[in-house]
Amino acid sequence: MKVKFLRNYGKYKIGAEEVITIDEKEKGYLISTKTILILENEEEKNNSTEDIPVIEVPETPEVTKEDKNGKRKKTK
Repeated sequence: MKVKFLRNYGKYKIGAEEVITIDEKEKGYLISTKTILILENEEEKNNSTEDIPVIEVPETPEVTKEDKNGKRKKTK
């Protein structure tokens, strides 16, 4: 995953853009402390919408509910 460091973290300096591999626990910690900003995530690339098939749905006419003669109830 490609990240940008917003704080110093180990050998990484502020503003460095690096490709790193970390586990989910460490990733959660770094995001919650605002140490990193994710630029590209490999998991999101794997879950792209290109693999999802497109299904065409036939159009149906819209059904509208007509008002009761367009009158409102009167309140006293």
